[in-house]
Amino acid sequence: MQGAILRGLLGFEWRQQRRQLAFWGTLLILPAFSLVLVGTGYGPDNTAVNAPYVVAQSLGFLTLIAIFAITIFTASGALRDTEHGMRDIVRATAVSRVTLLAGRYLGIVLASCAGLAA
Repeated sequence: MQGAILRGLLGFEWRQQRRQLAFWGTLLILPAFSLVLVGTGYGPDNTAVNAPYVVAQSLGFLTLIAIFAITIFTASGALRDTEHGMRDIVRATAVSRVTLLAGRYLGIVLASCAGLAA
């Protein structure tokens, strides 16, 4: 029974994350920045585009952007019930706290992985 509830919560959280502008912005911004970094020949003039130094710097820059995006995903998932006054109603249901948090966590991880894989 808890598995079915967890699947339902995970599906709900995935749909909630997909409705956010930050999710779609991440799906557009990260690939766009990576194309810009490669297309402009980011790095020193005498190094190749795929040199380890340039790749490490590019990944560091893209990771910084991804950290802010993941923070936005997490904040929306963590504060949703309190923000909309649903905390007491959600806690009055048959869903255990562990199942609820696992569904939220897995939904945020799924949205984050989708944003980073783009």
